[in-house]
Amino acid sequence: GGTVHYGAASLRFLPDHFRMASLYGTPPGSTLTDWPLTYADLEPHYTAVEQAVGVAGAAPGFPPPSGYPGAAEQPPPNALAQSFGQYYSRQYPLPPVAQRYDGIAFRTATAQLGYHPYPTPCAINTVEGFQGRHACVNCGFCNGWGCPNGAKSSTLTTVLRSAVATGRCQVRSECYAFQVKLDASGRAKSVLYVDRNFAVQEQPARLIILACSAVDTPRLALLSACSTHPNGLGNNQSGMVGENLTTHATPSVVVQITDGVFPRGGVVSAVGPSPGYPLGSGGPISLAVGIMKPPGLYAGGGNTFSPTGAWGAGLMQAMASGYGGAAYVLGVCEELPQANNRVDLDPSVRDVYGFPVARITYTSHPNDLAISEYVANRLVAVGDAMLASIGAAGSSAAAPTQSMDEAPRYFVHQHGTMRMGSSPATSVVNRYGQFWDIPNLFVADGSLFPTAGGYNPTHTIEALAHWVSSYVAANGASVMAQTE
Repeated sequence: GGTVHYGAASLRFLPDHFRMASLYGTPPGSTLTDWPLTYADLEPHYTAVEQAVGVAGAAPGFPPPSGYPGAAEQPPPNALAQSFGQYYSRQYPLPPVAQRYDGIAFRTATAQLGYHPYPTPCAINTVEGFQGRHACVNCGFCNGWGCPNGAKSSTLTTVLRSAVATGRCQVRSECYAFQVKLDASGRAKSVLYVDRNFAVQEQPARLIILACSAVDTPRLALLSACSTHPNGLGNNQSGMVGENLTTHATPSVVVQITDGVFPRGGVVSAVGPSPGYPLGSGGPISLAVGIMKPPGLYAGGGNTFSPTGAWGAGLMQAMASGYGGAAYVLGVCEELPQANNRVDLDPSVRDVYGFPVARITYTSHPNDLAISEYVANRLVAVGDAMLASIGAAGSSAAAPTQSMDEAPRYFVHQHGTMRMGSSPATSVVNRYGQFWDIPNLFVADGSLFPTAGGYNPTHTIEALAHWVSSYVAANGASVMAQTE
């Protein structure tokens, strides 16, 4: 349900995201590496996804999308990204989402500070009737909520619906896959799963694609251990299944008006500054985007910024007195991959079906904490500039910089764990998501990411899925023929 509940930000990675090790080296304690593909490889797949699901935005280098409100209501497209080598082969299919009042204040503030605000691409329908769906009504309940009128371009309302309509796609809900079985030749032959009635079923297949997330895909590979793969599928050569789990550092600032409100309503993010937050010394560049948080979901968000928090009546009072005048600014910063940050099978805890649950081990790299501190300080300056731009008294406060294992976060982007690469010695799958030693078994989710990138990952996950499926469509027949 990731795209049902996400905030719909649909940002393309920059070319530099795919070659961080070449640009900056590998910081001590990390496993930073380059991707086995480039932005140029993935660009057509970004475009295909944008057109298929319906992404609203304004691509640089093209006339504004039909219905674009103009400079009075929207910042210009992100032309600065072109200096980073980012290019588009086609304009977005939908005009940008409407600006909120706090988004306009954010736009003004970031521009004054020398950043380059632009409309954040969002997988949200902004044109009534597009793909037979309703347009966004700016209720604001995007991040953390399902869209009541289908305007959010989740896979549930777009590609999955289209796939089922072909008559060749069957969805089996409330099922639980727990093992991929191999035949005597070492190729994948079937998937064992528990159905909604708790009965074990076996689904034969000539080609299998795993897309269970960066936590459950490695878990399934590990649960599928057998005599020829005693440490789990994909682990015979590199031994890296489950390793290199990455998330994003998310430095946060609450901008609080002393007496007044930020009129709101609208989608999770309307504008974001262009990339380019340098990390000082000792590590790579942080490529971050500032976004505005939606109404509703973070009514108690200011509680995070208190060292002790509030409970009961104190929490209710804090929410009532502070929420209306609060705006949230968030940074999304790349965290470094580390071999010890991993997903494996818990040795003692079992799920309702009797299988080991996923055990997650994660400690932030010193570089991650430095990046958070750096960006948080700059987001405080953005918050102060927002208050000044509207002539309001108030304050901007950053949440404490803490390691992932010290404090929970608003959300956790999950990537890594089934690293794609150019060699079976240093990766689990090849550049097409294909297991090195099981040719008819593929991965198509965020677990493929060699590095986290500095933007929200969903759009790149979707583009990678399109990349993998395009390879399967072109080569699947020959791959499947090898299994017969």
